[in-house]
Amino acid sequence: MTHIPIEVPKPSKFVPHARVDEIANEVIRLFEPIDNQIHRHLLDVENVITNQLDIELSWEKIAEPESRVYFARSEEANNLFRIVVNENHRELFDHKKSLFRSCLSHEIGHCILRHFESFNSNDNQTSLFDIQRPPPRYFHDSAWGNIDLTREELMKVKSELAKTAVINDDDRAFIRLLEDKLEPEWMFSQAEHFASCFLVPKDRLMDLLERGIDITRWRELYSLADQFGVSISMITVRLKKLGLIDVNGKEITLVPLPSKSALL
Repeated sequence: MTHIPIEVPKPSKFVPHARVDEIANEVIRLFEPIDNQIHRHLLDVENVITNQLDIELSWEKIAEPESRVYFARSEEANNLFRIVVNENHRELFDHKKSLFRSCLSHEIGHCILRHFESFNSNDNQTSLFDIQRPPPRYFHDSAWGNIDLTREELMKVKSELAKTAVINDDDRAFIRLLEDKLEPEWMFSQAEHFASCFLVPKDRLMDLLERGIDITRWRELYSLADQFGVSISMITVRLKKLGLIDVNGKEITLVPLPSKSALL
């Protein structure tokens, strides 16, 4: 991965979301003179990965246990980074571009936030005993509430995969191995937050809101999501985390001004 001249804290669950937001914004600013689409609010994520960050991007079939969906994973070896997208879901990604952009940005977050260092921290330490190190972890989990799919849609994806899957003992062993390599919850949460900050930068979002967009109307939120190329769930969560709105069922309300100004 290309060296990024940004101060990134040591990987930790105590890194605040506000700092992750700042890091995502700093990364975007590095690429602003290069990426013409960034001025139209729609970030070319694949271009950032392959050309600006110099991360290899490839497609492979990734085995999945019945209870999980793996859309993509990150790998690191000798400071070389690789993002692997699950070939099993190519048709789904073609249909839901916002999901594809979100998954790629999630994996970028793992790389930028140096999450791999948490698993490599003892690489340079000597030992009196020849202890075999555990295999490197991959980051590739997906959760119901963090993606541009309903639970029913995701279950349909799993059902379609099951029709063609032939599971033998070796496959089951491999699936168990994959589950052992899942990232801790705090890493998943940080990477998800990075993705939303990366795809919906706060300064550009605020520029649009200053034009008088009524963010208490779902129609306006869907339009806003389209401008950034993200799902309605991502734009809604982004606004909530910025302290701009509250959502109760289908009702959206603005957060009172004092709370809003304190967070911004």
